[in-house]
Amino acid sequence: AAARALQASYRRHFRPLGRGSILTVCLMVVCICCYILINMGFKRYLLVYLTMFAPRGLPAMLITEPWRLVTPIFLHFSLLHIAFNMYWLYCLGSLIEKQDRVGCYVVLLLLSAVVSNLAQWYMTGPLFGGMSGVVYALFAYIWISAKFNPMSGYWISQDIVLLMLAWLVLCFTGWVGPIGNYAHLAGLLCGAAFAGLRTCCR
Repeated sequence: AAARALQASYRRHFRPLGRGSILTVCLMVVCICCYILINMGFKRYLLVYLTMFAPRGLPAMLITEPWRLVTPIFLHFSLLHIAFNMYWLYCLGSLIEKQDRVGCYVVLLLLSAVVSNLAQWYMTGPLFGGMSGVVYALFAYIWISAKFNPMSGYWISQDIVLLMLAWLVLCFTGWVGPIGNYAHLAGLLCGAAFAGLRTCCR
């Protein structure tokens, strides 16, 4: 009974997708443009300028080229890769952009991009890209906010939770090829921590 009452509270305060997704759409446009350029023969140039390439070490990169902490999220190398990420970015990102202040959304985007990119770079090196780490952060933020703060206005179905977590585990098995597993995990933890911090501060 308590669980049903809590779920009803989620649904009462939940606001579905609607207008107000300008930032999310802009992110999608940048990702799609980068994907088109990669397939037009400019992959080498994008890798040179947008990956976390740090031949002189991370401190030097932070001083001279700090944008590299974020820009790998714009790189996608297959149609399935970008389609999956753009779909979830729109579904999850649009909801957060509408539900919370834009400033909060921007902080979550930047923080999750930096954390997930650093985790993947540390474990595998600079040759990676994708919005997946950010997507997992957005998912975790909504999931934890809905679970522990019904007044947050968020709600997410159990099927989506199971799907996202199952995909995370499946990717770690290696059956689906080279995936940014550490970016996924770091993004998930970052989004959950951000939601927990906001819940505690409210």
